[in-house]
Amino acid sequence: MTTFSRKIIAQANKYLQIQLKSNFLVGITEGTLEEKRFNYWLKVDYPYLINFLKVISIGKAKAEDEEDYSAMMHHAQGVEDEMLDHQKHAKNNDLSLKDLSNPNAMGPLKYSYTRHQLSTAYSGDIGDLQASMLSCMWSYQHLAREIKNKYNKQNNPYTKWIAYHSDEKHLESFELACNLIDRKAEKYGIFAQERMKNIFFISVYHETALWEEYYNMTTWDDLY
Repeated sequence: MTTFSRKIIAQANKYLQIQLKSNFLVGITEGTLEEKRFNYWLKVDYPYLINFLKVISIGKAKAEDEEDYSAMMHHAQGVEDEMLDHQKHAKNNDLSLKDLSNPNAMGPLKYSYTRHQLSTAYSGDIGDLQASMLSCMWSYQHLAREIKNKYNKQNNPYTKWIAYHSDEKHLESFELACNLIDRKAEKYGIFAQERMKNIFFISVYHETALWEEYYNMTTWDDLY
């Protein structure tokens, strides 16, 4: 029997294929992405991860049982590890921790994404909160695995980025997220399922559109 989380992920898979064709990820795959575009991603994704930790902290407070709390603890460890990976890339590209830690570096879509996750965390229950995070936990590792199967390995400057995000160690957090959502879907029924699905897809839409914001290095000034 296909679980609720697997059903909504299957419905969202077409957006993963759109993301793979983005200029940013094609550049990662071919090793041709300019360093300035990658640095932009580093500088907007790092404060996103800080926000992600805030969402997880709210998740700890809203945990309904030990299983929920353990999932949030595992998520936090994973995000902290990812932040260290960002710091390694930044150091290699002559970016300081201060360069990474500026929340004002985020473009409109990236900022919108953080607000979606944070507002869901405050207003929703633990299932809603996890649904807002699921797209990130699902898409990056699956994108990286597909890229790993076809990327240009010869002198590709993004080999370590691909290796990190395709590492199977990230699967545990993803499985815990799916398990949490499935438990809440069963416990609270159809209305909670529809709400979690909508929250998940808003995150998917953000993830899909964001690759072009990274590539274009969009700032708020570009709106005027």
